[in-house]
Amino acid sequence: MLAVYHALATSPQWEKTLLVIFYDEHGGFFDHLAPPGAPDDDPQVFGRYGVRVRALVVSPWVEPRSVSHTVFDHTSIIKTILLRFCPDALHEPERQHGLLARISSAGRPHPTGARVAHAHDLGELLTRTAPRSAPARYALIHDAAARAVARTQNAPIDGDPIGRQHSTDLQIRIAAATRELRRRGHPANRP
Repeated sequence: MLAVYHALATSPQWEKTLLVIFYDEHGGFFDHLAPPGAPDDDPQVFGRYGVRVRALVVSPWVEPRSVSHTVFDHTSIIKTILLRFCPDALHEPERQHGLLARISSAGRPHPTGARVAHAHDLGELLTRTAPRSAPARYALIHDAAARAVARTQNAPIDGDPIGRQHSTDLQIRIAAATRELRRRGHPANRP
């Protein structure tokens, strides 16, 4: 991922870049928040969001290390693109029938539905008044390596939100089970 970021950050397009990274896999872990209701064209079938999906939004227009508490969904990406490149696609056209409908809609996107229409767009994350320059690649590598070493030693890391979070009961029990398995001779490199 660092190579992709570096390629974007050193390109002439950096000031026009919005990189969205989703990790769309919850691994079956319990989420303490129930998914909220979601607007949809068929609320009986798709009336709720699913599990929360973590995302990173990288841009010179986003404040570094900022966190948003807005509920976005996968269609937020679609809405962001449509708002930027074809905002008319977000408006429901008047229904026409027959040949007139096929002629008037040629080359235009079809209506996207309630989910996209109600989604928050990622543009609200672009809060800077001037773009920031990208950090040097080697500074990023050095910083990432220093954080990785500090984590393995359970040392505090300045400005690291991960270090400030308390372990959940599940995490504490998994760590205890792992220690017990190692004590009983289970190899460290085996699940």
